[in-house]
Amino acid sequence: MGNLLQAVIPAALTFVVAYQGGLTRTSRLRSIIRANLELVDKLPADNPSRAKLTAHIEELADLLILRQHRRFKPITLGPWFGVNVTLLGIMAMAICGSLLGAIGAWEAASEPTTREELWQSATMEVFFAVFFAGFAVRSWRQRKREHPQPAQA
Repeated sequence: MGNLLQAVIPAALTFVVAYQGGLTRTSRLRSIIRANLELVDKLPADNPSRAKLTAHIEELADLLILRQHRRFKPITLGPWFGVNVTLLGIMAMAICGSLLGAIGAWEAASEPTTREELWQSATMEVFFAVFFAGFAVRSWRQRKREHPQPAQA
């Protein structure tokens, strides 16, 4: 348990520091945009710097929009789909091992288990496999709904 805490605590602290750094950069960008908007309001309408400053503010606003989109966009078929498919594959291998042991075609070299325990294990693994498959299908459908394929000519 101590080794786990020694590994988790630095990772959690790194995450918190990185998250705060992201917040600081975004809040700094917002304050720069506000200051530039105030400066544009103070400039006369015929000032040549006004157009340059307005273009700069638009670039900063686009950058802010991009950052916020990256931060708050929904996770669809990205990592969660891969995690669910990986867990489904692991469960499929475990099911195969339990079923081979239950029918007597394969025996584990470690401690012997009864066939009843192997069938119970296979049943539990099937349950988890269906669980993970459901999540994988759900994320795949959500991805298809949010990002439909473009119509072909």
